[in-house]
Amino acid sequence: MKAREYFVYIMSSRSGTLYIGVTNSIYRRALQHKAGEIEGFASKNPRWEDLAEKWGAQMAFAGESIKNR
Repeated sequence: MKAREYFVYIMSSRSGTLYIGVTNSIYRRALQHKAGEIEGFASKNPRWEDLAEKWGAQMAFAGESIKNR
């Protein structure tokens, strides 16, 4: 039997209400929330610090321009 991996995550609404969810891909789910693909209060901008703020962003090495990629 193949082992499965799941993540429990917590999102916050602007009012500070917490939402707890479960996913098998925390990276994909964080990007879905950021893109507004997940309905409900978690799709609104949280007032708390976004720990996944740079997830999905284009990265460049020192001296390398993102425009050239």
